[in-house]
Amino acid sequence: MVMEPYVIEQNRTSLINQIVITGLLVFLASVILTLFFNRIGGIAPITHQFLVMTTWIILPLIWAVLSIRELVNWSKASYTLLDDSLHVYKKGFFGSSLEDLYRYDSILSVSNSGRRHGAYGTITLRIAHHDDVILQHVAHPAKQAAKIKQLVNKNRRSTNFI
Repeated sequence: MVMEPYVIEQNRTSLINQIVITGLLVFLASVILTLFFNRIGGIAPITHQFLVMTTWIILPLIWAVLSIRELVNWSKASYTLLDDSLHVYKKGFFGSSLEDLYRYDSILSVSNSGRRHGAYGTITLRIAHHDDVILQHVAHPAKQAAKIKQLVNKNRRSTNFI
């Protein structure tokens, strides 16, 4: 029996929370660096002003660029469950794309972590002879991980699944 392709749902709230938390960390780092630079302000006032100004321009700018990049890339990634494999598709810049197929019989283990009472999170797949595959910003990761485990067990040739 052929299974219809199933697209794993993603959750934008996870990405927004990540961006907000990193923004708060950048703000906190800027405040701490400003306080540090204030200690050397009496020794080199011009250097102090330059360092403070640079901190409050460069760090938020880097955060903004990386946040926009994450927002753009989030909408360009998809995870699809097929009959015998997981299809990971990510669009890149200038029309490039990255496609990977992970056969279920090569998956050694599936784990998940969720936030907000399981509303979103990540799924980590341990693949034989390969780096771990991390599916980020997944909606209901426990439910999605269970579906992947079911497909792995269905396609497994032996029973050594962790």
